[in-house]
Amino acid sequence: MQHPRVRGIAAGPSYTEQDIRSDPHVIAHKMLLEIDRPDTGSPLVISGQPIRFSESNCVARAGGPNWATYRIAAPDELGISSSGVDELREMGIVR
Repeated sequence: MQHPRVRGIAAGPSYTEQDIRSDPHVIAHKMLLEIDRPDTGSPLVISGQPIRFSESNCVARAGGPNWATYRIAAPDELGISSSGVDELREMGIVR
């Protein structure tokens, strides 16, 4: 069987997480960023900005929101009582 690229099909290897982290191109171009995670004490590794311009400095300063904080606040904001939240938990809708 011929390799797909020989037949004009765009194809390439599938990388594991470890393959990506150790790839010389990924390392040289600083394609992975470490974001501090105060809630876990260990950094979160995310992919960096895939498109870069020579005159800009795009930097990730923080990770996404801590969803546990929002889970606690949301019922009050939506007018759901604590018994209503218990019902939603029993139904498997929220944790």
